[in-house]
Amino acid sequence: ATEIRCQEKSRGGLSYEVILAEPAPNVAVPKRPVTPGKNVSVEEIEQKLKAAEERRISLEAKKMADISNKLAKVEEATRKKDEITNEFITQTKEQLESKMELHVEKREAIISDMKEKLKIHAQ
Repeated sequence: ATEIRCQEKSRGGLSYEVILAEPAPNVAVPKRPVTPGKNVSVEEIEQKLKAAEERRISLEAKKMADISNKLAKVEEATRKKDEITNEFITQTKEQLESKMELHVEKREAIISDMKEKLKIHAQ
């Protein structure tokens, strides 16, 4: 049998010694019995091939449907992003135009006020 011995060599140090058992004599591994071959007819083989082809076609159709669904989602997301971007651009443009109009009006008011004061001062 396998034996393990432990010895203390120094403070806090341990030494292990493993002694292995003698090897067992050659033992024959039991072999599995050979199963007799099944006689498969040509019709069964053709049926199996047709079934495999149908599975392959259905799997390919499913993959194509999944891809088309993903592409549709990507296109929808792109369209929504473009709409949001265009809306943001129009809102920003309108805000800037209103600010510019406000500044122009204020500037014209200041200029007209200065002209009035100059006229009064000139008289």
